[in-house]
Formats: sequence, C-alpha cells, structure tokens
Amino acid sequence: MMSNKRSQVVYYSRTGTTKKIANEIFKKLECDEEEIVDMKSRAGAMRYVDAGRDVKKRVLTTIQEPIRDPAEYDLLIIGTPVWAGSLSVPVKTYCTQMRGRVGRVAFFLTQDGDESSAFDEMRAILGKDPISSLALNGKKEVDTGTYPGKLDAFLDRV
Repeated sequence: MMSNKRSQVVYYSRTGTTKKIANEIFKKLECDEEEIVDMKSRAGAMRYVDAGRDVKKRVLTTIQEPIRDPAEYDLLIIGTPVWAGSLSVPVKTYCTQMRGRVGRVAFFLTQDGDESSAFDEMRAILGKDPISSLALNGKKEVDTGTYPGKLDAFLDRV
C-alpha cells in the first residue's frame, strides 16, 4: 500500500460504521476522502424505517453537491452501508449522478446481514466492475475488531 493522491474514498454512513472503515482506508492509502451528505435526515429509529422504505421504493434522495470531481481521480473507492439488503439511497444517488465520471472503482460495504445486492447495484449503475471489493459485517467484524486482515487484503488489490 502506497500513498496515492490520485485515489479518493467516497462514502455514506448513517451510524458511523461505514465511516470508521472509510477513515482507515483514507489513512492507510493517504488518499483524498469525501463523505456523501444526505440532505434528508436519517437519524433515529423512525428514519431507519424510512430508509428501508426508500430502498424498496427505489427512490433517489438529494445529496450535498460533492466537493471533488471523481473524474480527477484514477481510482474511486466507494463505501456504503446496506439498507434492507440493498445499496443505501445516498450512495445510489451519488453513483447515479457520477455515472460516466469515474474511472477505476473499488467497493466496500458494511452490513448486519449476510446477503446484499449492493455491489451488483453499484456495478450496474456505474457500468464498471470493481478492481477490489470488501463486505464487512458491522456487528460480527467491525464492532469486534476482527476485520483488519480482510481490509488489508482489499487494499492490497487497489
């Protein structure tokens, strides 16, 4: 793993789990970092239910205008939590808005379950196969700190 200012990690995190992994990637790769900001509040139990409903309705949301243009980077590392087995709405919105503006991509996700279509959704929206992907279970791996080997293997491929 080497310093790479031509790479950027972009992520959304509702609870902080995805942000924790994004921050580790940012520090290890010494690359740029940007958080996707959803203009719709997602905090609290009721907003959690709303998030799942938005996924099922296949809607997009309004996100804050990104600070950096992904076209300026050789590699975009995109991180998302999994909502109702799918790609989070803020990351879906980002990918939809940035389609055609990204070069190489890598994907990571955090989830509490084991099944997810998030990678397939990102691949389909962006029209890109990731050079590396990482799925971590928030409760089993991130909260317990048992993920560093998987993270290092992911980073070795980027």
